[in-house]
Amino acid sequence: MSVKLYIRHITDARKMWKTLAEKLDTTATRAGRCGLLRQFHALRPATSAKPPFGVTEYINQLTEYSNRLEGSEQAIPEEMFIAHLTTTLPETCKNIVDIILHQPAEEQTLTKVISTLVEWEQSQETRRSANEPKYPALGIATDSSTSQPSSTAFYSGVRNHSTVGSRYRSSFRPASIRFTLSHNLAL
Repeated sequence: MSVKLYIRHITDARKMWKTLAEKLDTTATRAGRCGLLRQFHALRPATSAKPPFGVTEYINQLTEYSNRLEGSEQAIPEEMFIAHLTTTLPETCKNIVDIILHQPAEEQTLTKVISTLVEWEQSQETRRSANEPKYPALGIATDSSTSQPSSTAFYSGVRNHSTVGSRYRSSFRPASIRFTLSHNLAL
């Protein structure tokens, strides 16, 4: 929709800005507020963010809509905000959502729910950064799901070395090891 329609016959700049503000301010009209409410309910977290995805960013987006509708007949009550937030979070947040929803009703305020989710996201980020490989220059492969060194990365080199060495080690064992092995086998 073109804004020229609203101001094409107006020549005074002040009147132009006032007309545009009235016509384009979505919170000034009932239809605009209903549109904002629909956008709030349609909002979903960005799945492209790395896990845990941006919980704080998502909460900020929801809060922006809520703040714009505050004081109107389309204002979003706390219970509706919490319900939308907790039902749209991805499966990776299931455990923290269960913890939140099993709290007593008086503990389920919007402030407490948001602070719990933000703290959880920060702890997940801290845990993930602690598990990042400390020596990526060594070329050790990591398991993508845990960021831990993969078992094949450590054992592939060791396995090849020990296989070669085992041919020679079996024939050369110190007497103390042979005694221990034969003694344990006898038991």
